[in-house]
Parts: sequence; C-alpha cells; structure tokens
Amino acid sequence: MPRAILTLLRLVAAASVLVSPVAAHAQENLTLVVAMDGGTSQSRTCPDEALMTGIMLRVGLNIDAIGIRCRPINANGTLGREFADGSMMGGSGGTVTVSSCPAGAVIVGQGIKKSIMSPSQFTVLGFHCQSWSKSTRTTVGARMFVRAWKMWTLNPYVGDIPDDYCSSPGRPVRRVRTMAGIYVNAIGFTCLTP
Repeated sequence: MPRAILTLLRLVAAASVLVSPVAAHAQENLTLVVAMDGGTSQSRTCPDEALMTGIMLRVGLNIDAIGIRCRPINANGTLGREFADGSMMGGSGGTVTVSSCPAGAVIVGQGIKKSIMSPSQFTVLGFHCQSWSKSTRTTVGARMFVRAWKMWTLNPYVGDIPDDYCSSPGRPVRRVRTMAGIYVNAIGFTCLTP
C-alpha cells in the first residue's frame, strides 16, 4: 500500500476516535416504554439553551396526551421561568395536569411502568429531578422522583418502578418521544447536550 494512502487511513482512524465519543453522546435516548402498539411517532424538544423541567398531561382512565415544560439557561447559568413548549401529543380527552421539578432543578431521568394486568395501559409515569449548578452547568446532588401520574385503580402495580437516567450530569433531558393517537401508547425521554 502506498505510503500516502496509509498515512491518510491513519489520520481518518485517529479522527474517528476523537469524533465518535462526541457524536455518540450528542443525543442519548432513554428506554422507550411501550404500553400498546399504534399511533404516530412524535416528539417535543426544548429549544437550544433550555432544559426540560416538567411535563403536561391530559389524563382520564389512560394518559391521553403529553407535552413538555422547559426552562431557559440564562447567560449567568441560572434557569429562567418555566414555559410550555409546543402542543401536546396525543388525543384531546382527559383533564390537563402539570408536574414539574422544584425550582432550580431539571429532569435527569424517567420512571415509567406499564400495567401487568392490562398491557394497553401505563400504571405510573414520573421523572427524576436533580439540582442545576449555574457555575458548572451540570446537575448536582441527590435525585428526587416526581410522580406525574398513577393509574386510578387501587393497586395497579407491584414492585419497583423501572428507572432510566441520563449518563452525564452535563446532559439532562431535553426531549420526550412518543407513539400517540387517541392515547399515548409509548413514552421515552432523551438527554441532549445543553
């Protein structure tokens, strides 16, 4: 093999080692929990320089629709006022409810469980929050779970809620993915580089 081609191949290999970790971590999907098949694939993402801090739901017997709430990252690293970003994904039934992290905290993981008795329903939908450090622009401290919705039946689930977390404190959640029609059929969060 000519020396010039060999040198070029070595440079390409070295560049891929340097680039691939960044590309691999630019977007990290947490587990997509599927309660039932069907619906269309949709997502909502907080704008650039904003992080997800809450969710909006339309709920009745099932989760009818889901939307996101975000806080912008101010120039000094603090979080701004929470706002709803985009329309809700799913049907128009149910009652609207909003759940958010405490002030100064952002979403860093999900806790979602589907029913064992009825495979077409979720039993718990929640998320994990962690404090946001304005100086390091990362999450710090202990995580806390916020339960946004629980099936109305007396004892709809047994055991722990499966949890899934962002792998880096510098990459909290910025997106919700779903398969939705009349109801929300699948839910998963995505961690992005802020």
